[in-house]
Amino acid sequence: MKARIGLTDFLKLVEEEAFDRFEILDYIEEITNNHQPHRLKALLHEVDIYICVRRDELESEYWDKIVEALKQCSLQGKEPPYQVLSLPGHEPQKILDKDRLLNGAISMALYPLYQLKQEIVSLLKISVPNVTPMQGQALQKSQPQQILPQQDLAPSSNGEFGFYYHLTEDGKKVYPIVKELYSKVKLKKEYAIMLVVLNELGYLMNKHFTNKEQLTSALKTTFGNIIGSRQNLFNYVERYCDAPGPAEREELKRHKQRLLDAISKASQQSFANNTQVKRK
Repeated sequence: MKARIGLTDFLKLVEEEAFDRFEILDYIEEITNNHQPHRLKALLHEVDIYICVRRDELESEYWDKIVEALKQCSLQGKEPPYQVLSLPGHEPQKILDKDRLLNGAISMALYPLYQLKQEIVSLLKISVPNVTPMQGQALQKSQPQQILPQQDLAPSSNGEFGFYYHLTEDGKKVYPIVKELYSKVKLKKEYAIMLVVLNELGYLMNKHFTNKEQLTSALKTTFGNIIGSRQNLFNYVERYCDAPGPAEREELKRHKQRLLDAISKASQQSFANNTQVKRK
């Protein structure tokens, strides 16, 4: 990028994955005058607006697919996914979650923009000296949040950000548990088992694994190069997903139970902490 382009054009090209990370960082540095905090905040606001606009546009573009997915839910006797929208001064409203209905297609289309947003958030944290806990909480509002209150659950670094956005809303709630369980495994196949288990539990956004390249890249940014190649990873996924033998089924059962036990333990701890707070 020899000459600086307009912000809207830049965001469009980011969405199209036309730039590498260093080009993106160079643009952020230039447009914010070497990471001035007030300009970083303004840029973050503009990115949020652009994402909202593009989300609405994609919902319109995917309308035929949304209608077809709703029809399939009706034929199968399933309730479509919903989310609760809460606005100041209004009663909470239950609205159709079009992204989950389409297995995360909208979020995946906007994935490069979410990566850009996290780059800005990370730079903003660095650029604000002596950040107090209260200021840190304010910065966290610009990142995805979780509902397990006893932990700082939002991804805290750009490296953790990738895999988080491949999870469903329920998957995001257990993200820190998954991160903790699988950060120290030594066998590549265990990450394939993790994907199959998360998929079976409804925690993985793209249940058909059609985004292999993005998913492999996201896993590497979160867990490191131990993930290995895309081909090797998904060879294991197919082995454990399509026609697992007795040994594979036993491994899947063990991994699933370990995750469920960890989730149950975290939920019980959260309940105990909330009870103690109320008593005080």
